[in-house]
Amino acid sequence: MNNIDPNSCVDIFNKHSYGETYDWFSTDSEESFKEAKEAWGDGLPWEKDSITYRINSHGFRGDDLHPVDGDSFIALGCSFTFGVGVKEEQTWPSMLSESLGMHGYNLGASAHGVETMFRVLDYWLPRLRSKHVFLLVNPGVRREFFNADKSPNRFYTLTAWSSKYDVHSFDAHRFLHEREAYISKRRALYAIKGLCDVSNVTLDILETDKGEVIDGLTRHIAKPNFENDCDDRGRDTMHPGPKYNVKVSRDFERTFKQYK
Repeated sequence: MNNIDPNSCVDIFNKHSYGETYDWFSTDSEESFKEAKEAWGDGLPWEKDSITYRINSHGFRGDDLHPVDGDSFIALGCSFTFGVGVKEEQTWPSMLSESLGMHGYNLGASAHGVETMFRVLDYWLPRLRSKHVFLLVNPGVRREFFNADKSPNRFYTLTAWSSKYDVHSFDAHRFLHEREAYISKRRALYAIKGLCDVSNVTLDILETDKGEVIDGLTRHIAKPNFENDCDDRGRDTMHPGPKYNVKVSRDFERTFKQYK
């Protein structure tokens, strides 16, 4: 991490390292799986060894990032895009890559938000030279900040459920306030559009919060219903399963082919 530009990577939590493969990741832990199996039994469509997480050298899921010959796209989002709780090939970026016959870069960042997506895209778009960006907006409030007082100096994300980054309580309240979060989200999404516009890159954004759809910029997609559909729960039971990933992939594919 010390030799990597902090603008290029994402925080993947202290118990994980870059460039490694894991059997468990984030909320998809062995403990949560045991609890889910006790609660759901055979109704949970996962086994202990169903999933592995390949973390590349910048904290994203999959292969290391290098430009490819031919057309490609960048996928942005949170854990719904990274694919916590599902196999790598079951993530919507992997499915979209297969259906479009195009190389896809999964830059989904678990537990991060649209400010992180802007920073990541700002760094990687000119390096990967992709001509298409697909973005699934994260649910909830997530604010990114650079912590120069903590080693290593890097970007962290503050959320309503986490205050582990030694942020003063006043700052945390200010960063996570509903109105501040709303404006920062719109600001980041318009900044992402600006990056794509100046680079002549297509952009398609799906938003699960119908009340925060921005006319002319974002489109609505229903939230996952995995709470009531056990067959479409991720292994951790806290994230959507393969069926929702198929839905997202097909939505992006349909719009892409309409405007191509």
